[in-house]
Amino acid sequence: MKRVVRVMLLTLLAIVLLCVFYIAVVMGQPQQDAAGSQRSVREEQALPEPLDAPVMIADDAALGDVAAAFPAPVMYAAGKTLTFVSGACEDVPFEDGVARVVTLTYLTADFDTLTVQSIYPARALSLLEGEGRSFTGVTVDTLAGIRYVAMQDAATVRMHAQGEEALYVFTTPLAEYRVIDQWTNALQLYRPAE
Repeated sequence: MKRVVRVMLLTLLAIVLLCVFYIAVVMGQPQQDAAGSQRSVREEQALPEPLDAPVMIADDAALGDVAAAFPAPVMYAAGKTLTFVSGACEDVPFEDGVARVVTLTYLTADFDTLTVQSIYPARALSLLEGEGRSFTGVTVDTLAGIRYVAMQDAATVRMHAQGEEALYVFTTPLAEYRVIDQWTNALQLYRPAE
């Protein structure tokens, strides 16, 4: 009898979580006016002209070099929580042109690797790999002030946040919530002074 009740409660919990997730996804989508004529800023972003060569950095003091090649703010880890390892700004095929991706790699105090990606345009969700990942649940947390969705596989947690100008992806090893929260709190957006 206890087993039947437990299965029923778990099933009910799964349905409630799916409903909450569905509501969060629907509410997170850009709304159109009554006539449906307005297109989202994300949909109207022009693809960037291809870079002559990727921009590579080995020191976080050179963050401005990759940010200058990126058409939106770049997400990075500020402070001493994470140790910078490397960075790159590269083009990847997308639609009928290219998308621009900045990948910054960091180490934790335990020498685990984390990556922070900034992807332009913001609509480039198809560039995210979904194979083998499942949703961790709905969260109200943010990456640099932008609400994110978290997914995980056997070894990592991937949080992605779709801003108005870019898509941001933070990939970490599996860890306790308080540790991941410490890492996400270090994330900020950077745009070079014009």
